Amino acid sequence: MSLARLNLIAYVLVLLALLCAGGGMFLVLHGKTAADVKQQSESSARLLASNIQGTIAAYRTSGQRLAQHAAEERLLGDAKMAERRAIERLSAATLVNVLKVRLLPAGTHEADSTGVPELSYACLDLLARREKGQAVPDAEFHLMNTPSAHIDVSAPVLSPGDKHMLGHVLLSLDPAVIRAPLAALAPADGFAELRQYTGADEHLVIASGGDAGRKSDEPQVQQDVSGTNWRVAYWAPVSTWKPSVPELAALSILLLLAPVFLVLSLILPQRWLGAALRHDTRTLDTMFNDIRTGVLMGQYPLRLQELKKFSREFLSAGRAMIKDRRNLEQRAQTDSVTGLASRSVFDIRLAQLHGQAKLGLTSALLVADIDHPEELDIQLGADSRETVVKQFAQQLREAVRDSDVVARIDGGQFAVLFALTDLEKITPVVERLRKRLARESSPGTRMPRTLSWSGGLTLLVPSDGNRQAVVARAQAALLEAQREGGNRTVTQQPST
Repeated sequence: MSLARLNLIAYVLVLLALLCAGGGMFLVLHGKTAADVKQQSESSARLLASNIQGTIAAYRTSGQRLAQHAAEERLLGDAKMAERRAIERLSAATLVNVLKVRLLPAGTHEADSTGVPELSYACLDLLARREKGQAVPDAEFHLMNTPSAHIDVSAPVLSPGDKHMLGHVLLSLDPAVIRAPLAALAPADGFAELRQYTGADEHLVIASGGDAGRKSDEPQVQQDVSGTNWRVAYWAPVSTWKPSVPELAALSILLLLAPVFLVLSLILPQRWLGAALRHDTRTLDTMFNDIRTGVLMGQYPLRLQELKKFSREFLSAGRAMIKDRRNLEQRAQTDSVTGLASRSVFDIRLAQLHGQAKLGLTSALLVADIDHPEELDIQLGADSRETVVKQFAQQLREAVRDSDVVARIDGGQFAVLFALTDLEKITPVVERLRKRLARESSPGTRMPRTLSWSGGLTLLVPSDGNRQAVVARAQAALLEAQREGGNRTVTQQPST
């Protein structure tokens, strides 16, 4: 199985679905379909809502500019009452279809029926909601079916500094500004209503236009006017196409087969691909786990052709990774020059013995270094120091027990961990070891006939705060042995 074959099956099924849908569309294009009507309705409703929204937005922008001017000039104070009234009259005369402009201080609660349109309690409620921090619509229709019917567009007046609400700008618009777009609908365009919702289902019809005979129980399309609680309800013109019985039968069959083929194009390849992916995922997961554990099988069966090539390349890379990891582990555990345990292995074993010392099981640590390396350089040459170090390391490894750890920790400095012992038992052993190695020589390796070394010996005890303190104590004892001339072992007792 391959992705190309699955794609081919999907393409064939999609092609069949398109052919069926195309045949259905060929029949539908003989006349106006319900889908065409709905699309026209949605476009008309969106256009009406956009026009109304744009009209309200323009007045809202004018109100915001007036509010900014009122805040900067502090027009809402009692001292500027006359100036405020003059600006109200000038603004109302300047703005088209604005019946009244009011600059109202915050906290205004008294209705005013002297002006036209009047300042009603519905208008004051709109402002009160804004002062309470509630969201208010950009425009709201008030006093419907009265001489004072109008649309209120408000803007808050905020102090320039702390943005404290000083009051409101209230523009009272002539309802004609929103009725005009609906009144322009021709009877052939259908019928539309602009509704103001006062609850979940309760509404008032504030404007309408078109052929009222098109209105039925529910509109085909409803479009919200952004920023308001208004909604455009639209009833489209009735389709005049009346298909014949054979056309209806052919259309029904084609429209039935099209989704069937389309669904099959989605389900069948997905099911086949899903089963193959689940199988191959489990196989690849097994391969990844085997790479982590370092044990690989010879073959991992996969179903998808595309993954088989990937798996072969990844399997080859995995084998190389395992080989490199083993080499790294081997190099990390041994010193590259002497073949002794590395510093990391020494630290791990020292940590183990340090933990055992906390339980009362003491062990000993010897830090040893070759005496007078400068004289060896003169005697044998600087290039021969590595040979001396290797030979000394080999002698140390051969002289201690298998349970002891011999490691190179720094340059020509070596450490020996004697597990589970005490100073009384290990001190004579270390002395015999030092004298024995001093007597041994191998002329073929260019070793000097007398090779002396010094050592610092100490004990791991429960009172040690950390393992670094043990190493420092042993190195201090080694330094003391070297200061005394070398070729000796100094024992450093741990503090109690």
